[in-house]
This record gives sequence, structure tokens and C-alpha cells, in this order.
Amino acid sequence: MNADLCNQAEELIGNPNVLVNIISTRVRQLNNGGARP
Repeated sequence: MNADLCNQAEELIGNPNVLVNIISTRVRQLNNGGARP
């Protein structure tokens, strides 16, 4: 991921641990053949 995107996401969410959980959940969805927006 782009470092700028990571910084923006961290500012929105605040907690880096939550950010990691959100990203890993989204990656799992995409790997399971989920529809891309």
C-alpha cells in the first residue's frame, strides 16, 4: 500500500491495530472472490 494512503487511514481511524484488522478483513473478502466495488 501507498504510505500516504496508510497515513490518511490512520488519521481517520486513530488506532493502528483497528486499521490492521480492517485491512486484513478486506483482503480476505477480496481473496474469497468478493465483488470489487
